[in-house]
Amino acid sequence: MDDLLQGFVAQHRMKLPGGTAYIPCYEIIA
Repeated sequence: MDDLLQGFVAQHRMKLPGGTAYIPCYEIIA
């Protein structure tokens, strides 16, 4: 799960301005 989450975050990190912004984005998709 860590690998999957890390890869997902890496893709969003480019779009998002911060690294913690991926948390809410991931919850919405999940």
